[in-house]
Amino acid sequence: MALPSSLYGALISVGISVLIFAVGILIGKALGWAITNLLEKVGMDEWLEKFAIGRAIAKSGYKPSDFFGKITAWLVYATATVLALYSTTMFLNIFAASDILKTILVVYIGGFAKAFVIIVIGFLLVDAFIGYLYKSSDTVEEAEFLGPIAEYLRVLLYIVTVVFAIEQGGIQVSFLSNMLTPIMWGITAVMVIVILSKSLSKHFKAGNDEEGEEEKKS
Repeated sequence: MALPSSLYGALISVGISVLIFAVGILIGKALGWAITNLLEKVGMDEWLEKFAIGRAIAKSGYKPSDFFGKITAWLVYATATVLALYSTTMFLNIFAASDILKTILVVYIGGFAKAFVIIVIGFLLVDAFIGYLYKSSDTVEEAEFLGPIAEYLRVLLYIVTVVFAIEQGGIQVSFLSNMLTPIMWGITAVMVIVILSKSLSKHFKAGNDEEGEEEKKS
């Protein structure tokens, strides 16, 4: 007995969706493995540990190479899953679901991938800049005074990088910018207090040292 054409087409659609998903899983595993091994061979783990982002990844229990390999694999898995569902909904003429899946693929998965790359590169540049600031201090006192300023700049630039990355990923973050404004002002106020307290303590310490030297001379 021949199958109805609609049922036959549905089976073909399901088969194509399963094939897309299976191929996506295989590609994801292969890419994840390739990226992990490539980063290990080029010494990415040791290099990234010089930066704050690399140390943060290491504290999470992953080597940077494993972390980036897993992120790549899961992005491919998610893409394959959405594409498989999209194929099925298109065949079934469920256009509302197809539009939602297309949005998920382009805006959220694609946007996450773009934002992730921008954040990683941005954080590395920020860490390199902050490291340069620390190295530019000639004395221990300068390093102690520069420390809070450098860390303030690090946090501020991290926030700017994340907001920029999310915007470039295609997600509107005007509400996030409004929410972060008072936080950034709060961090700035704390930073000013820390700088003033350090300056005053250094001033009083210098004054006490001078008084002590005068007493010794007298």
